[in-house]
Amino acid sequence: MKRKLFHLLVLLCFSLLIAGCDKTTQSTEQENPNVSAVTQVADIDDTVDANDSLTNDVGSETVTDIDETEASETNVTEPTEVASESVSSESSTQTSSETNVTSEKTDTASSEAEVVATETPESELQKATVPEASTTTPDTNTEATETSSPTEADANIATASVEETPQPTPEPESVAKQKTSSAEDLFLDNGSGIYNYAASVISSGGTEHVFYCSNRKSTVVTDYICYRQCTMQSDGTYVYSDKQTVLKPTSGTWDGTHVCDPSVIQGSFSYNGSSYCYLMAYLGCNTTNSQENKIGLAVSNSLSGGWTKIAANPIISIPYDTAHADAFQWGVGQPSILSIDGGGNVLICYTQGTWNLTSQIASVWNLSDLNNPVCLGSATVSNNGTGDFISNADFAYSSGTLFLICDKHPFSAGTLSNVSDVSAVYSTSISNLGDPNQFASCTWSPVATIGIYSKNHNAAFFRDGYGNLASRNVLYTKADQLGTFADSLWTYRLKKSGF
Repeated sequence: MKRKLFHLLVLLCFSLLIAGCDKTTQSTEQENPNVSAVTQVADIDDTVDANDSLTNDVGSETVTDIDETEASETNVTEPTEVASESVSSESSTQTSSETNVTSEKTDTASSEAEVVATETPESELQKATVPEASTTTPDTNTEATETSSPTEADANIATASVEETPQPTPEPESVAKQKTSSAEDLFLDNGSGIYNYAASVISSGGTEHVFYCSNRKSTVVTDYICYRQCTMQSDGTYVYSDKQTVLKPTSGTWDGTHVCDPSVIQGSFSYNGSSYCYLMAYLGCNTTNSQENKIGLAVSNSLSGGWTKIAANPIISIPYDTAHADAFQWGVGQPSILSIDGGGNVLICYTQGTWNLTSQIASVWNLSDLNNPVCLGSATVSNNGTGDFISNADFAYSSGTLFLICDKHPFSAGTLSNVSDVSAVYSTSISNLGDPNQFASCTWSPVATIGIYSKNHNAAFFRDGYGNLASRNVLYTKADQLGTFADSLWTYRLKKSGF
């Protein structure tokens, strides 16, 4: 009996030992994929780390469904050679040093006073993370007189419905949704230290797909492009998805400091041998003083993630004028894109700010092959009928009528003297979006003004997938003037209004 008990005890111990080994093996197999994945994830810091090893030879970057965690984020060391970047999740602890914004924006270089009756466009929150580098970007009241030699595009105006184009990947179901407190808000961001502004809206069957600029960590000023899906309820309020970061700065490159001002359309685009149905134009910069902004492109087959930056970026830029290095030079940005033919021909309207002039440019592109983007012609957009210059603008098309919404000048004094008090809506007749000459000679008619709050700026139309006007609604940025610029910054919120 004792021997039998002894054998049973030995057998039991041996069984436990085998089970422990099996558990250890299973745990190792679960952890190995994570280790491998880390080597593919690029930097997700809120600030640009000088120790980042990402090279300047990055061909493309894909950001997929980055979950937002305001209280904590993870630093991940980038590989030294990256051909593409894929980020599938962010929800860990932020350890990089970041500078809180505590000082008010100051005026730009004193040499600007030497430029009579001309100023640069509003920086529109291309904010400095270092207080001493902060700057206010003034505006100009001078109409542009310089145009490039346009070439008429071989394209017809897009009139096809969404069903007539290649079908996009269905959007995933939202993990967590909440109801807003009023029909004015498509979504709410509770808590302090977060700003939202500069939206782009794709409206489809009661659902609004909203791209906008925001920071990720409270009081840390770094611009990311974020996304929410908002669905209207029977009482006019909205149910909305979680905040997702879909595009971020790529450290060490031309957009290594901020990415913002998204504008998104549907079409047919090819890049690196793959087909895509969504195109985003955005502003990027690698400065902290709101200068030398540039415009880039990204593609995806899903609105909520998988956005890939193209290797040809920046697609639009202007040279820095070293002869006027003492003057403020904003660059190009605030893009608004519309489809011309439902395919790869698009119109890109954007703000251009040189050392002494602000103007609005309309540029026609063939982007069917994003490995070989071709500009088909450009022109300076006329400001006839506005009594103002045009900047910070969004455009929408509707049966031969082009609508424009932009900041109205001058701006009132105060802690937000670089932010407009009123957004102005205009319209003009344009028969062919592919003809830049029509933009150079058009005359605008006033339609409406939006001045609900003390500051109303960075507005966007509710558009369909091709940039056509979907409804008589806009999503604008409201702001309150508080004690300092930093105090006011955290009041930036997106609000809905009709016109």
